[in-house]
Amino acid sequence: MKRKELNQLKSQSIDEIKKKLKERQKEKTEELINLKMDKTKDVHVISKIRKDIAQLKTIISFKTLSSQYEKNKDLNKETKHATG
Repeated sequence: MKRKELNQLKSQSIDEIKKKLKERQKEKTEELINLKMDKTKDVHVISKIRKDIAQLKTIISFKTLSSQYEKNKDLNKETKHATG
Protein backbone atom coordinates (compact mmCIF):
# COMPACT_ATOMS: atom_id res chain seq x y z
CA MET A 1 0.00 0.00 0.00
CA LYS A 2 1.33 3.39 -0.89
CA ARG A 3 1.60 6.29 1.52
CA LYS A 4 -1.11 8.25 -0.30
CA GLU A 5 -3.49 5.30 -0.03
CA LEU A 6 -2.74 4.95 3.69
CA ASN A 7 -3.49 8.61 4.30
CA GLN A 8 -6.83 8.21 2.51
CA LEU A 9 -7.64 5.19 4.67
CA LYS A 10 -6.95 7.17 7.83
CA SER A 11 -9.74 9.56 6.93
CA GLN A 12 -12.27 6.77 6.28
CA SER A 13 -14.58 5.21 8.84
CA ILE A 14 -13.70 2.09 10.78
CA ASP A 15 -16.31 0.03 8.91
CA GLU A 16 -14.80 0.94 5.54
CA ILE A 17 -11.34 0.03 6.78
CA LYS A 18 -12.63 -3.31 8.10
CA LYS A 19 -14.10 -4.00 4.65
CA LYS A 20 -10.72 -3.35 3.08
CA LEU A 21 -9.12 -5.61 5.70
CA LYS A 22 -11.44 -8.49 4.81
CA GLU A 23 -10.63 -8.03 1.13
CA ARG A 24 -6.89 -8.16 1.80
CA GLN A 25 -7.27 -11.26 3.97
CA LYS A 26 -9.20 -12.95 1.18
CA GLU A 27 -6.47 -11.98 -1.30
CA LYS A 28 -3.85 -13.44 1.04
CA THR A 29 -5.71 -16.75 1.18
CA GLU A 30 -6.04 -16.87 -2.60
CA GLU A 31 -2.35 -16.07 -3.09
CA LEU A 32 -1.34 -18.77 -0.60
CA ILE A 33 -3.42 -21.30 -2.50
CA ASN A 34 -1.92 -20.19 -5.80
CA LEU A 35 1.56 -20.40 -4.35
CA LYS A 36 1.01 -23.94 -3.07
CA MET A 37 -0.34 -24.99 -6.46
CA ASP A 38 2.60 -23.34 -8.27
CA LYS A 39 0.33 -20.96 -10.17
CA THR A 40 2.23 -17.85 -9.14
CA LYS A 41 5.87 -16.96 -9.58
CA ASP A 42 5.98 -13.93 -7.27
CA VAL A 43 6.49 -15.26 -3.76
CA HIS A 44 6.84 -11.77 -2.26
CA VAL A 45 3.21 -10.85 -2.87
CA ILE A 46 2.12 -12.63 0.30
CA SER A 47 4.53 -10.68 2.49
CA LYS A 48 3.29 -7.41 0.94
CA ILE A 49 -0.31 -8.40 1.67
CA ARG A 50 0.61 -9.30 5.27
CA LYS A 51 2.21 -5.89 5.66
CA ASP A 52 -0.94 -4.22 4.33
CA ILE A 53 -3.08 -6.25 6.75
CA ALA A 54 -0.88 -5.17 9.67
CA GLN A 55 -1.14 -1.53 8.62
CA LEU A 56 -4.92 -1.75 8.35
CA LYS A 57 -5.17 -3.35 11.79
CA THR A 58 -2.96 -0.60 13.21
CA ILE A 59 -5.19 2.11 11.74
CA ILE A 60 -8.29 0.40 13.16
CA SER A 61 -6.81 0.11 16.64
CA PHE A 62 -5.61 3.73 16.54
CA LYS A 63 -9.07 4.95 15.55
CA THR A 64 -10.83 2.94 18.26
CA LEU A 65 -8.39 4.08 20.94
CA SER A 66 -8.66 7.70 19.89
CA SER A 67 -12.47 7.56 19.92
CA GLN A 68 -12.40 6.00 23.42
CA TYR A 69 -10.02 8.72 24.55
CA GLU A 70 -12.33 11.42 23.23
CA LYS A 71 -15.31 9.85 25.03
CA ASN A 72 -13.40 9.71 28.32
CA LYS A 73 -12.21 13.27 27.84
CA ASP A 74 -15.79 14.46 27.34
CA LEU A 75 -16.97 12.54 30.41
CA ASN A 76 -14.25 14.12 32.53
CA LYS A 77 -15.31 17.59 31.40
CA GLU A 78 -18.93 16.87 32.26
CA THR A 79 -18.09 15.59 35.74
CA LYS A 80 -15.92 18.63 36.45
CA HIS A 81 -18.75 20.96 35.48
CA ALA A 82 -21.23 19.03 37.60
CA THR A 83 -19.00 19.06 40.70
CA GLY A 84 -17.40 22.45 40.16
